[in-house]
Amino acid sequence: IDSDAVGGPVFNWTDIGDTGTAAMTTGDDSNLGPFPIGFTFKYYDQQFTTFRVCSNGFISFSSTVTTYSNTAIPSASAPLNMLAPFWDDLNLTTAGSGDIFYQNVGGNLVIQWDGVYTYTGSIPLTFQVILTPSGTITYQYLTLGGAGNSATVGMQNATGTVGLQVAYN
Repeated sequence: IDSDAVGGPVFNWTDIGDTGTAAMTTGDDSNLGPFPIGFTFKYYDQQFTTFRVCSNGFISFSSTVTTYSNTAIPSASAPLNMLAPFWDDLNLTTAGSGDIFYQNVGGNLVIQWDGVYTYTGSIPLTFQVILTPSGTITYQYLTLGGAGNSATVGMQNATGTVGLQVAYN
């Protein structure tokens, strides 16, 4: 559910742009990690203590792919064990493009794409994934102006057979 729905989460931006650990400061179609979650996170009946981050707007608990062409999910051709707050062709090497940070805040893991650009865009995008020890996953969006209509938002399991698609293009 989203923050506009009755009973939905309250938008509570947790800015880690000045305090977080840099996971990626440059790169186009890059996937780095593993990085520590800070707790054991249960995802589709598997236990994870680390994650990988991709410049193209997703994290994965196992996949090293850098797929920039987003697709509908679930799909075995999409990155597996994926959380996709904004899977699209993003580029951290564009002049002025921001960075990707992560930080444990109040016991929760926050991963923030901070002022990154789409490959063809000129307006910075800032969004987050927040994971809690209880298994809650929250996507938050601070700025998406001019992002276009080509991103996939959702998540999928380790085989690409089960998932939740919130948006596709």
